[in-house]
Amino acid sequence: MTTTRKPSKISKADWDSAALPPLPLSLMRKMRPASEAAPEIVAAYKRGRGRPAGRSKTVVSLSLDTEVLTALKASGKGWQTRVNDLLKAAVQIRDAS
Repeated sequence: MTTTRKPSKISKADWDSAALPPLPLSLMRKMRPASEAAPEIVAAYKRGRGRPAGRSKTVVSLSLDTEVLTALKASGKGWQTRVNDLLKAAVQIRDAS
């Protein structure tokens, strides 16, 4: 068993009372993998982060005036999507999705 160092912010009494007893064998026999117990949670976890596959967007580096960027970011969450929509409208591309 690995011994962990007690953080200074936790009292010795609290640290000592947090020790958990071993699980009974009867309970251990009932355990199942997470993929069986909660497959939807495991699927969401495996899906991970990042852009979904099949998206037709390209990452670019773009220099904007500080005032423009400040105003866009001040408009709140999703400002990059709004910039994309503004640019689409400016070049008159119809959204294919």
